[in-house]
Amino acid sequence: MPVAGVYRHLAKFPDQIQIAGGPDAGLYGQLAEDLRHRLNAHIDETGENRDAATVRASKGSLENFDLLRKGEVHFALYQPGVVDVADEPIAFVANLYLQPAHLFVRKDLKLSSDKLHEGLKGKRVAIGIEESGDFAMSNVILEHLGLEKEGGEDGIAVQEYDAENYYEHVLQRFESGELDAAIITIGEEADIFEKLVKTGKCEILEIPNCTALTREHVYLTKHTIPAGRYGSGANLSPVEDIETVASGAQLLTRTDVPSNLVRTVTRIVLDKDFARENHLKELFDDSGHSFARQKPEFPVHEGALQVYGPEFDIHVFETWDAAYS
Repeated sequence: MPVAGVYRHLAKFPDQIQIAGGPDAGLYGQLAEDLRHRLNAHIDETGENRDAATVRASKGSLENFDLLRKGEVHFALYQPGVVDVADEPIAFVANLYLQPAHLFVRKDLKLSSDKLHEGLKGKRVAIGIEESGDFAMSNVILEHLGLEKEGGEDGIAVQEYDAENYYEHVLQRFESGELDAAIITIGEEADIFEKLVKTGKCEILEIPNCTALTREHVYLTKHTIPAGRYGSGANLSPVEDIETVASGAQLLTRTDVPSNLVRTVTRIVLDKDFARENHLKELFDDSGHSFARQKPEFPVHEGALQVYGPEFDIHVFETWDAAYS
């Protein structure tokens, strides 16, 4: 078989490529859909199945991880800390953006960050859908604050919601006075933050002792939400710079997914056009390449390493790509 024919056989992508995103209205769903579109465009250029990549909607990080672990999808959006990472056939591709934790509380409660343990006891708190990154981060923060989900002396009153339109339900309950606090962990560009602040009913509070939290959970980083980041006029929040913690929204794959496919996907998400179109400012910045590979919770897939790692001769792979073309 000629060299080009051998390479074509080795480089052929799977006939079907599934990407686990999230709820259709969320950023995970949007990113998965754009990745699907760009990957199919690349596959179409090679003369293969132009509709090979599809998106699978989900409830969020935990369901995505489960689908990936079972081999039902090839790629998945994921928030670190959601599951125990031991002995799983999962590999890291890239960080896509930061997801800061936002602690919203009713203004009329007049709570302060240094008294959150006492202030939130017995209060009605939204902590996210169980299969979501919101839920995972909420568990970390509640433990940090010494609060329990089960009630009791140090417990909160967990508020349950359907996965569909979760954030809209949180907004409605703040407006009606049926909710005292919510922990939301998604990208700063999400419109729910502006909507919540514009109600005038709630404000964002600082997470105390963030340094201790990041030392205990290595996948977390300290993050500053600047004064006046959300809202306008009299309704601005936070009123001054506040510290919180953030995790990276990660793209994961399986260890057995072909390296040439992972390499292609890694190059797509590192492309400035992908970052610009999806408002991924951390990836778009000059340090985007460095951000993309920070704090992987799983081993980096060999295909991604071929893009990131200086120990790999990337020119060899580019030469093979050129030969295939």
